[in-house]
Amino acid sequence: MSRCREPNDCALLREDYLECLHHAKEFQRRNRIYKEEQRKLRGATRKAKEGEDMDHHHG
Repeated sequence: MSRCREPNDCALLREDYLECLHHAKEFQRRNRIYKEEQRKLRGATRKAKEGEDMDHHHG
């Protein structure tokens, strides 16, 4: 293991090592991106459906 002068330096190295092993931050980021994409798709679908409803009411 590394011989760090400051404990914080070791913590950063340890964090990088654990991320390399488990990819937790990567998975969290992917999950956030996926959820945001799904939210946008639902919003677009809802908006399109509202537009269809307006066309039927005015037709």
